[in-house]
Order: sequence, then C-alpha cells, then structure tokens
Amino acid sequence: MPKESLTLPPDIHPPTRYVEKVNLVTGEVLDEPILPKHLLINNHRDFHILDIYSRYLIGRAVERTGDPPKVLRKMKKVRRLGQKAVELLSTVVGEQADFIGKKLFGYKAKEYFFRYRSSELSEAEAEARIQGLREEAQKRLDRCKEGDRLALRVLLTGGTGFLGKEIICQAAEDPEIDEMYILIRPKEIRDRNTKKVLQVLSPTERGAILLRQLWLENHPARGKFRFIDGDIEKPDLGIHSADLDQIRARVTHVIHCAASVSFDDTYENSFRANVRGALNAAELSSRLWASAGSRFVCHVAIETSYIHGRQTGTEASEGNMVFPRNFFNNYYEVTKAMGSMETDWYMLDHGLPVTQLCPSIVVGHSRNGNNRGDTKVVNAPVNAFGRAQQALRSETGSWSDRSKAHVLASIACVFPADRSAELNLVSVDRVSAGILAALKTTAVIGTRTHLATDNRLTSAAIQRIAKEEVVACRPGAWSSGPRPIPGSHLLRPIETSEAPVPENCQRSCRHRESGCSAPSPDFRGPVRGLSPVPGRCTSGLRAGRPSSPGSGSERPRNPPVATPAKQKPPVRPG
Repeated sequence: MPKESLTLPPDIHPPTRYVEKVNLVTGEVLDEPILPKHLLINNHRDFHILDIYSRYLIGRAVERTGDPPKVLRKMKKVRRLGQKAVELLSTVVGEQADFIGKKLFGYKAKEYFFRYRSSELSEAEAEARIQGLREEAQKRLDRCKEGDRLALRVLLTGGTGFLGKEIICQAAEDPEIDEMYILIRPKEIRDRNTKKVLQVLSPTERGAILLRQLWLENHPARGKFRFIDGDIEKPDLGIHSADLDQIRARVTHVIHCAASVSFDDTYENSFRANVRGALNAAELSSRLWASAGSRFVCHVAIETSYIHGRQTGTEASEGNMVFPRNFFNNYYEVTKAMGSMETDWYMLDHGLPVTQLCPSIVVGHSRNGNNRGDTKVVNAPVNAFGRAQQALRSETGSWSDRSKAHVLASIACVFPADRSAELNLVSVDRVSAGILAALKTTAVIGTRTHLATDNRLTSAAIQRIAKEEVVACRPGAWSSGPRPIPGSHLLRPIETSEAPVPENCQRSCRHRESGCSAPSPDFRGPVRGLSPVPGRCTSGLRAGRPSSPGSGSERPRNPPVATPAKQKPPVRPG
C-alpha cells in the first residue's frame, strides 16, 4: 500500500470528520491527527512471527472445536501468561516491558481507541424527523398511482455493474416501473499496445450494447430505459441541464448503486467514488425533493453489510453505527462507512427521505449461478476451478504448453482462505428484488436494512461444493434421470416464496426437458470451461443454487428485505 502523508487533496475529507481518537484510560478525546491507514487492521499488526503463528493456530483450533468464543478465551489466557513473562523478564534485564514484549512476542501496547463522532440529536428528535419524512413520502407515493398500480420513474447509477444489470433485468419485468434513467459515462476504446484512443462510445451506444448483453434489445419493455451522460464524482452527477430538467419533472426515486468495489485501491480513489459519489447523489436527490410540484419520493442508497468492519464478540446492529474495535480490512469498507454516515446527515440535516440497503457478498443468480460475466463475485473463481481442471486433463498442445497449463491450473485450484471463515453469500436476484421492493414502501425510510442471509457458508463448504461441481461435470459422471444439486441445501434463500411464472416470462424458459430452444434473458451460453453432459441443460452447472428443469425464468416475488431496525441518531461532523 502506498505511503500516506498528513496532507490530503482539498476534495478529500480526512478521517477526523467522521472519527475521533479517545484515551483508553481517561476517556479524553485526543487532539491528534488520524491518518486513513490508522483505521486499517494491517496498521496495527507488526507481522511478528509468533503473532502470525498464533492467528494460524486460532484458525485451526476453531476448525477443530467449532467454538470460536472458547478458542478466543483460551488465547487470551495464553496472552496474559506471556505478558506476565514479559514483566518478569523486564525486571531481570532492566529493559522496558513494552520493548521486550514487542521484540519477543509482537505485543503492542494500545492506549487509545477510535469512535464515531457523537450526534447532536437525541434519539427522540431523530425519530420525530424521520417519521415526518415517512408521512410526506407516503403522500407523494400515493400520488404516483395510476389506477390500481404504481407508476414509478427511477434514476439508477451503477447500471453497468453486476448488481445494476440485474436491477435493469428485473425492472424490465416490473409493471410498476414505467421509466428508468440509467447514468452512464462515455467509454474510450484504446489500442492495447499504443494506448491510442480508437473510438469513444457514447452513453446511448453503451446503453444499446448493455441491453443487447441482457437480451433486452427486442424486449417489449425496451422503451422504458433511457441512458444519460453523467459521472457520480461530479456535482449533479455530471448530468446535463436538459436531462436534469426532465429528471426533475418526472423522477420519483434515485437508486444510488454506483461504487468502487476495489479492495486494494488508495484512500483517495475510494473516497471519491464511495463518499463523494454518495454526497453528490444525495445532493441531487435533495434538490429533487425540494422542487416545487416534485414527484420525488425517496433516495435509495445501496451500501454494504461490511460498513461495520471487523466486529468480534458481538454482532453488528443494523441501525447503529459503532466503530469496530478491530478496525477495517481495507479502504473499501472505510469509505463505504463514511458514505453511509454522509447519507445519514443529509437525511436529518436537509430533510431528505432515505432508505439504506446493505447487501452482504453478492453472488450469481439463485437459479443458474449467472454472474453476467462479472469476475469479482465468488462463483467466478469457482468457474475458474472448472477451467483449471479441464486444463489439467488436456491432451493437446506441446509438452511445454501442457506443463504451463499444469502449473497454472494447480495454482488456480488452491482456495486461499481460512477453512473455518464464514461467508455471507446472497444471490444477486434476491438483492435486486429487495431493492425494487423498497421503492414501493415508505416503512423502510430512515432505516439501515441488511440484505443478507442467516445461512452462512464456511470456506471449507464452498471448496467442497466446487469439488462436487467439477466432479459432476465430467463426461459420463452423470447418466439419465434428474441430476443431483451439489450443496444446494447450504445455499437456500431465507423467507421467500415463489409465485407462478408470469405468462410473458415462460417464453424465455430454456430448462424444460425438451422442446425449448428460446434463449433466456439471463443466460449467455453454457458455462465456459466445464464439460456439459450431452443432451442435458448446462445452466445449473455453476456454484450457487443450480436450476432445475422448468425453473429458469422464475423470479422471487417476496424479496428477503429484513425487518427495518430502529435507526439510532447518526453521527455528525465536528
């Protein structure tokens, strides 16, 4: 990670806007600079060999016992014994205990902790303001009705991303979404060698390509999508005045889905995308809300469950932001937490109705594992395992080519994770359904709702499922009759029910036993690198909950939106 200085660019807020440093003994707020790196766990580790080995032993002990609290209690006792040994040794050699502890065991004496800045509002005052926003938003939502249905018009940021694509697909089938404006930047096509700009794709051209990728270019709902030029890092999201006038007169909701999801980016880059972008989106929504005769109902901010950082010992609370005592893993988590706080402040200080939705780790479609070509989601590396296995068995090419394939495939088949680590995976279609459902209710305004599952998976379970998938996909490994679904009992969604498939969706089903050749909107061909069994549908050969015959076009009608938690007064800048 690059070295950080005390000086930040003028458009980047320092962490002290959100966090304060407190003396662990006296409780006094320390007037000291806080660097972005101070909020990361790596800054508080010196990677002493005993420290690394102890964390390895903790992982193995948790794997064997299945009781993490018990293991941590035992390790704390060992640590106390080590500290006593350090104190005894310091009296013998005449050195300070802190110096000896750090050199021998990697101990660090921490005399402070971080906390978010406190709010000037009481819980009662914050709840009263939020209740007023809900009532006004409900009145405007009622005015959006045309007969027995809602007629919503949405501005979406992040439409070209993994989650944004699924939102577009579901919006195409939603009769209560009349229009969707999708913010999209022009894209430069450059020569790979010379970096010379060969072509610049306009938002309209990129939108046409996107709809073609989603199999929506000839869809009956194609006319509801409009692509407009914009940039979340600019004021008013970089939208031109002519488009702004139309948005101001028509849009009922803003879904701010755009973000940087890079875990290794700098603080500055992450801040511009995740905090400045959230601020610009909230400012635009605030002006839409305040416009005379406005139809605007609510600002929907898509955040992440990992705004709570490295919580240990206690589970994070949906409606309460507490600085994690074990810090954050990366600047993605840090800046998403800061963006969430900025959105909170806008809600209360500017009177903007806000719904905050926090997905956990979003993976492919619950029926067929489709990730729409995204390489960041968990089932993308699972597909890579299948391609690696294929390369290992390849009999073609020279000895040199086969040797290279063997080495690369062997590396790809290593799953780099603690076997006992738990992952909270939720399918993209469930998250998107939850987001669209939040547009149609005002009960979730003023809440921070997590779109997650109680059905967590360990790394060992994911590794086992991947192995089952690869084995099941070998030619001849599966004969006639229904194919078993490896690991699907571990990936079941929570609190959902399935409605009958709408008549207009049945034409896209490709999973029937026979007589079905029409392509599905969410399918771009067989899983690459895996060996499909001849004569059978290959749509279910991905990690996730593979589809069964006849289920390809079903979509959840009751999304897993958790019960809104009571919102604590958000923090404010000092």
